[in-house]
This record gives sequence, structure tokens and C-alpha cells, in this order.
Amino acid sequence: MTFMQLASIDLAALSKAQLKAYTKVAREQWGRSIDLRTANVHDLTEYLQMFLAWKTESENAIAETAPEQITTAENSKAEEVLTTQKTIMISEKYPLLVRRLVSFAAHRIANSTQHQESQIKGEITYQNYVTNRILMQLPIMRRVLDLGQDLSMNEISPIANEDPRYVACKLAIRECQMQLMALKRSLPTNPRPEHYAQAEKEVTTYLQVEQKPTHLSKREKWHLSQALMWGQVPQDWSYLGQGYEALSEPVLETFTLAGEPIAHITRNAYGVLCLNALKIMFSDIDFGDDNYDSEVSCHSSPWNRKENPEVSEVMDAIAEVANDYDLRFEVYKTCKGYRLLEMSRTWNPTGVESSAVLERMGCDRLYQKLCIAQDCYRARLEVKPWRIGDVVCHHVETIGSGKNIEEAIVIQKIHDQYCLGDADGDLA
Repeated sequence: MTFMQLASIDLAALSKAQLKAYTKVAREQWGRSIDLRTANVHDLTEYLQMFLAWKTESENAIAETAPEQITTAENSKAEEVLTTQKTIMISEKYPLLVRRLVSFAAHRIANSTQHQESQIKGEITYQNYVTNRILMQLPIMRRVLDLGQDLSMNEISPIANEDPRYVACKLAIRECQMQLMALKRSLPTNPRPEHYAQAEKEVTTYLQVEQKPTHLSKREKWHLSQALMWGQVPQDWSYLGQGYEALSEPVLETFTLAGEPIAHITRNAYGVLCLNALKIMFSDIDFGDDNYDSEVSCHSSPWNRKENPEVSEVMDAIAEVANDYDLRFEVYKTCKGYRLLEMSRTWNPTGVESSAVLERMGCDRLYQKLCIAQDCYRARLEVKPWRIGDVVCHHVETIGSGKNIEEAIVIQKIHDQYCLGDADGDLA
């Protein structure tokens, strides 16, 4: 018997035997006791009426709570969708950062040589910071600042060594330096595929909940604090900041080939668009005079000098590398030197082979460090705002007999659309 069947029956028309039969079923569902042996027609009818009232109330309660249950389920699903969308948004806005976070996490999980070196350097930076603070608190340093006198460290050190805090910091720095030396003498260790798989899962998880785990390495914490504003940056993370700016730059446009990203356009700290190629090599060869930009290092081989070499020297060096590696370079003249775009293959920006090629051509050491730090090859697409001029570069010539690959052709097209402009325009 169902509730609907009982509710549709006229109880007054039922016999005592029928009332007993229905009451027995109702008692099994309701659980309220009634003695069927002594109950008369009135007792049985009243029991069934109370049962119907109880059943109606129960059905209404279920009907009222059902929407709440559905709403809760829908809310959970909505939260799950929002969390996924949040992760996707971060991945799309900061793809360079997410790639790097996964790499850093894999090295941490594997306790690789790179991870250990990063942690030790962070500790050295922190101890140096504390040391400098202790020095500035010395009475003699206060007199120096007040009177404007110059003192050498030979004069300051004996006084500083009387402070146990200063001595402890110096010993800690020395210990870290010894650890670095031992690390460099040991065989390098690197993450395995399972470490990367675990790292990708971990990064996805903490980006979803927007909660920074305490076990992250210093460089992971630094990047999260810079790009996603997850907390402030302690001093022992600060050394990691140099060269990592591109990772915290929001991506304005992503270029793909066969469904895979090959480059991103970002806007740098001074408002200029930059192309970040993931596997196609750009190289900067910059020269300068006594007033050259302090951010540019011209001390890489073969240009271990500040003077401008002959154009033929530069082209010969490029041709030699192109011939040895069977490469093909598109050469562009820039305000400070030359920009090269390698067209014949893909590269790993953090790899040894990439660094060897960049060094042989005399690429800026600063640029080489940036490639490794940012895990991409970076090319400025717009003129620097403080320079006078309207064109980033002019195409000069093609060097090498290597065959162009499709990915490089796409990158070159993007680059040239932004950078070349008027062939007679002034470089900046």
C-alpha cells in the first residue's frame, strides 16, 4: 500500500476487517503502537487518519528539503567549476610562471642539485642581510653616517668581530659556502618524470585553493608572492628576483602551433611589449661605449671588451657557429648591436647546448642568465620609452644553410610585424 492509495480511500466506507488490514500496514511504516485485537472501528479509523497526517507532514518536509539538497549539490558543483576556472585563469594569465613553478616543485621533490644550490644561496643572502644590519647598528657606523667619514672594512671588522651576532652570521656564511663547494664537486642530480607528475598535481592543487603551502622552496614562495601577491617577500628570497620578472608579467596574447603554445606576448615593467618564445632561440649581441647601459654585460666571448668590433668580425663569428651546428640565423641590427633569430630547430633555453651557442656568438651574459631564469627566449617588440627612435631593429641578412622549421617561421612573422616598421626608421 502506498501513501497515495491510502489517501484516496474513504475510510468511513471500509469494514472493520479492511481497516485492520490497512492499520497493520500503516503501523509497520509509522511504528506507532496499536492493539489490533482490542481496537474498534473508531480506534482504527482515528489511527489511520493520524497516520495520513504524519505521512503528509513527512512528505512536505522532504519536498521542502529537496531543493536545499539540490542547491547544496549545485553549489558544490559551482564551487568546483569556479575553482577549475580559477586555475585555468592563472595558467592562462601566467603560463610562464606556472611552467616554472612545476619545474621548481619537481626539483624540490627530487631534492636535486639545483634545488639545494638555490636554498643555500638563499641562506647566504639572508645571512648577508643580517650582517649588514648588525654593522649599521654599530656605534662606529653611526658616527660614520653622522660625520660623513670613510672607513674601510679593515677598520670596521675588529669592532664588528666583538659582536657575537656578527661572528655567528659570518660563520653561517662560511658554512654555506663550503656546502656550495661540496655540491659543485658532487654528481648533479635531476628530477625524474614521476617527480614532474607529482609537481604538476601539487601546483594545480595549491593554485585552486589559493593557499601557499609552508613546505615550498624559497624561489617558489618568491614567485607566488610577486605574481599572485601571496604574502610579503622575506630577505632570504630577494636574490631570486633578478631576471625572473617575465614570469610575473600577465600574458596578453598566446600563440599556438598544432594546439601547443609556442610563444607569449607580455608587457614588461616599463610598459613595453615583449615576445617570449618557448623553444625558438633569440640572441642579443650588444656592444657599448663608456656610457653603455649598466644592465648590459659585454664581457662574453668573443667580445670581451666594450669597444664596437667590426661588422665583419660579428658576421664571421655568427657564420662559424651556423656552420658548426648547421644552423640558420636571421640577423637584425639593433640600437646597441645585433639580434639573432635561429630558424632551423627548437632549443631548450635552460640547456647546456643553448648556453654554449649563445656564449660562442658573444651573446650578453645577462641575456644568457635571463634565458635560463625565465625558461624562454625573450625579444623586446617595442622601443624603450627613454630612447629616441621609432624602430626596434632592421633586418640585415641571413646566415647559415640550415632549413627553416614551421615554428620558427611563425615566430619570425610575429617578431617582424612588431619590430621592423619603417625600413628607414631610427633604431631605439
